[in-house]
Order: sequence, then structure tokens, then C-alpha cells
Amino acid sequence: MFEIADTNNLFTSFHTMFFDVERIPFAALALVIAMIIGAVTGPLMGRAVPAFWIVLDLLFGGAGMRLDRVSRNRADLMFRGFMFLAFVMIMTALLLKLYNYVPQFVDFPRAIEVLVLAGLLSCGALWHGVLDLYKTLEHKDKPSKGAYFMLSRTALRDLNTTDEFGLTRLALATLVRQLDKGAVLPVLWYLIGGIELAVIASALSCLAWRFGKDGFGKGFGTVMLGLDKLIGFVPTLLAAFLVHAASVITPGAGVTRSVKGWNAAPYEQGGAPVSVLAHALNVSIGGPVRDIFGSALKNEWVGPKKATAKTNHQHLRRGLYLTVIAHILLLAVLGGAYIWGSQLSSAL
Repeated sequence: MFEIADTNNLFTSFHTMFFDVERIPFAALALVIAMIIGAVTGPLMGRAVPAFWIVLDLLFGGAGMRLDRVSRNRADLMFRGFMFLAFVMIMTALLLKLYNYVPQFVDFPRAIEVLVLAGLLSCGALWHGVLDLYKTLEHKDKPSKGAYFMLSRTALRDLNTTDEFGLTRLALATLVRQLDKGAVLPVLWYLIGGIELAVIASALSCLAWRFGKDGFGKGFGTVMLGLDKLIGFVPTLLAAFLVHAASVITPGAGVTRSVKGWNAAPYEQGGAPVSVLAHALNVSIGGPVRDIFGSALKNEWVGPKKATAKTNHQHLRRGLYLTVIAHILLLAVLGGAYIWGSQLSSAL
């Protein structure tokens, strides 16, 4: 039979097996930094995505576009995509190798680590951009082209023929997709494997965002999407849980409806977080769109039966409020995990 001490040892071993408790305060600090700085400064270069994604896109996006020739057959495109992925990951690994020398030249290496992690997060920058879009839709006599540009560049969607309903549906989906990929995923992988795994996971998510085309590509992004789904399965479920929990205290959201949202949209199109949000707000999100590169993406409609697809700025306000609460809940989860982990460690 297990003694109480043995039980404590078992729980502590199980706890530390998955993540390092000592990293939790630094993850929380990076999250707060990304929230505050992003909310104040707004999107970087018109994109409300992690700064690291922007760097990768500037370095490798053009080369990927030249390799992704739709005239090629699927097998050839998949091979090209795999080789391109391998090249980007090798470059990322070399960058991390250089990063390992940083502690030798700075007095506070943890501060650098926090800043690097903050660069893997989006958070406040998207809130800033969506709030700008909300004000634009609310006051139609004062349109802001910058808000439309931000949404187009962030979601990689062609908005030339998109009406107000389409804009708000896209913004709602983008809010929770970035909660997943621009907050939960890098933080969780940081806790599990440090900044190295967080960077690698974020790089994979960036490539899936840039070349995955929501699963409707010709083959170039297939491997990228597959690996992104592998590393993102658990973070996506956690993001959906946060959206569900946030619906409890969001005016106009329905927590009982959001339970049904766990019958998720396809992972490539946002998965459970998008579906839970749609059910919580009682709206339909998704539908066919066209990306900024000219590809038709026949996305599914997600939401309760007979829910309206005519979303407006009021839905966008509730979605933004819910997303901010979800990020705060993520901080609360980190705080709870730190207290629990500390208590388990001191019990030994």
C-alpha cells in the first residue's frame, strides 16, 4: 500500500514530468508584457500576430511562395513543403543554438528569456486592432482602412468583397485562433520544454498559418499542418476550455450553449475554440472565403443550428470581451498551477 509520502511523491513526479513549476512566473510575466505592450502599440507592421511570426515570414515567406506552385502535382508540392519545412526548422535550431550563448554575455538571462517568450505571443496587439475595427463598424461615418488592413494581414484573407457580417465573423474567429496559437500554445510548450520548445512550436504554427490555407492547399502545407495539429492538439483543447469558462462571465454569452460547441470545427479552421465561441455567442462563424493569395477556402459554417450569420459590431464587442477574459483566466490557471506545484514540492 502507498504511504501518504509515497502518494505525494507520485503526484509531484507526475506534475514535474509535464512542466517546470519554476518557469510559471516567467510565462505569466511574458503574457502580461505581451498584453500591455500590444494593447498600447497595436499590431506590428499591420499584423496582429506574434513578432516571431513576422520575422519568419519576412525571412522565408517569399521563398515558400515561389516553391508553392499550384501547377505542380500534389506529391511534388508535399515534397517541396517538407524540404522547406526542414530548412526553416534547421535555421530555427541554429538561431536557438546562438541563443544558448546569451547567458554568457548578460547579467539577467531570465529577462531575455521572458522577452523572447513575449515575442511568441500576440495578445494585446490583436485586441488593439479588433477594438479599432469595432469602432469603425460602430461609427460607419468614420471608416478606418487600417482596421481592415490589420484583419486582412492577420487572417490572410481578401476582404475586397467582404461585407460587415463577414468582417465580424472573421474577426471573431481570429480572436480565438490567436488565443490558441498566440498565447496558450507557446506558453504551454515553454512550461514543458523551455524557450527552445516554445520557439519550435511557434515556428510550426507560423508555417501552418502562412502556408496551411486552412487545409485547402494543394499539398505544400500538408506536413506543416500535420505537425501543427500534433503539437497543438492539447493547447487547442485548453484554449477551448478558457473560451468556455470566459462565457460564464461574458454578458450576452451562453455557457450552456458553449458546451455544445465542443463538437468542434475542423482543427485546420480553428477547431474547438472557434466552435465554442460560436455557440457561446449564438452565431454562425466561418463559411467560404478567399485568401490574399487568391486561393478559395471552402470553410465550414460553425455554430448552433439556425444561429444568425449576420454578425455585427455588438457581437464583436462581446467576442473581444470574452477573449480578454480568457487571457486573464489563463493567467489565473498559471497562478493556480504555481501554487499547487510549490505546495507539492514543499511537501516532500
